Amino acid sequence: MEIISQGEKIKRLRKMIGLKQEDLASHKITRSLISMIENGKRGLTFDTANIIVQKLNKYSNSFDKPITVEYLMETEVDQAKYFANYELIRVDKLILESAFSNYHYTMECIENTTKIIELWKLNEYLPKLHVLKGKLYYNTHQYDNARESFQEAICVYSNEENHEEISSLYNLLGKCYFTELFIDKAVYFFQKSYEIATINKCCREIRMMALFNLVLSYYEAKQYNTSLKYISKYMMLNENRLSSNTYDELLIIEASIYSEIGNSKGAEDIFSMLLNRRDSFSTNTLALLYLKLSIFYRQDSNYKNSLLYIKRAMKLKDGIIPTLVPKIYVALAEYHIEMKQYNGALIVLQEAKGICEVISNNEGLIDVFFLKASIYMKIGEGVSLAEAYLKKAEAIILGKAIIIRVKLQQLYSYYTELYYITQNADKFYQYNEMIRNLSIF
Repeated sequence: MEIISQGEKIKRLRKMIGLKQEDLASHKITRSLISMIENGKRGLTFDTANIIVQKLNKYSNSFDKPITVEYLMETEVDQAKYFANYELIRVDKLILESAFSNYHYTMECIENTTKIIELWKLNEYLPKLHVLKGKLYYNTHQYDNARESFQEAICVYSNEENHEEISSLYNLLGKCYFTELFIDKAVYFFQKSYEIATINKCCREIRMMALFNLVLSYYEAKQYNTSLKYISKYMMLNENRLSSNTYDELLIIEASIYSEIGNSKGAEDIFSMLLNRRDSFSTNTLALLYLKLSIFYRQDSNYKNSLLYIKRAMKLKDGIIPTLVPKIYVALAEYHIEMKQYNGALIVLQEAKGICEVISNNEGLIDVFFLKASIYMKIGEGVSLAEAYLKKAEAIILGKAIIIRVKLQQLYSYYTELYYITQNADKFYQYNEMIRNLSIF
């Protein structure tokens, strides 16, 4: 978008119509004044603009719409604001619809908007720009960059004491940490989001989203009682039990928790209710429901239904969020392992590994290496390969500045099993002790 001055607009319109400066003059405005306005030496008043508009419209038949005073009076700053608003809306849509396929184009739009904002000192648009940049990074799995952008936006909103935006941003920061399985960090930011939103009486939706993410975090950490506590808090806020993707996914997690703690009846009741209204679910929610049903039936030794639902989930994989896809592959591999179909499991895990590497999914990669280690521990003379895969998982868990603590217990448990099989007593007792002393938070 080209940004032009008021005078330049008048000059271009005049020349398009084929008029000279004196053609716009009248007893109220001189040719000299028009010349100074066109050259930026004099400002344009509403009355002067009104006279010029009447003259331009009188002589022009080449425009679809009449020229307006408002158009002429629009300043360069006004145009810059319009451009910034338009681009921010467009970038937001691009991020939602095609962050991966249009990444470079979207980033180019952000950079062009940044230049306009900085050139015209439109500082009020900067935090929104940081947020969109953070979302683009998040959706393309660049979590360090996403966190940096969200922090920059928080700094601006903190100066403005915009508590609603700050609370939302802490929630986004938490999601960055959660996606990389840094659950302790994620919980810190989700709680911060909830506290700020509660103290400052921010909109209910922000508080509900923070609670939803706390449910997921404690579920991931297998702290089921705490997860159920936050489910209750969420339900209290959602008094009318309004159905939404978030609400439905929360019920799926609640059913999964009941399954994990041995309350099969409670789990089955919720799953049945969800199946009855699955036609209203988004593809992501439906895939999650089928995934959790497959796991539920496998744990209940109903292998026929377990396979049925994991196949249904697999059919949806091309239309769901990328981070859910590896979980479906892992569940299918676990089914094959349960059925002692180890070659089938290894084929599925190899596919899952490729997907995880493309989307930088640490959780999926760790689970793939754990399951490969598990398979090789079950196969004769496979312990050296099992240990090699556990080392690969360990490298991811301990490889960043922040340890993926939520996966440490599984890692130590697998090492304990491995060294029990190989009769390495020293290492067996070492990892047993490490499990006892482990704390996620």
